[in-house]
Amino acid sequence: MSELRRQIKKERMLTEKLERVNQELERLASVDSLTMTTNRRYFDQYIESEWKRAYKNGFPLSIIMCDVDFF
Repeated sequence: MSELRRQIKKERMLTEKLERVNQELERLASVDSLTMTTNRRYFDQYIESEWKRAYKNGFPLSIIMCDVDFF
């Protein structure tokens, strides 16, 4: 029985570690390494969730975009 508990504890720890590593990977995939600002991938995910929230609540949604070059 104690062997089973150790195995369960080990698997739980590995699962938690995997979740932390996946969160960090998601963060790295969403942030530009040069400017440390969120990238297009993050924007696409964020605007989709905001679009759904606005639609659900019956609110309008406006977007203003500008392109900044030579930074």
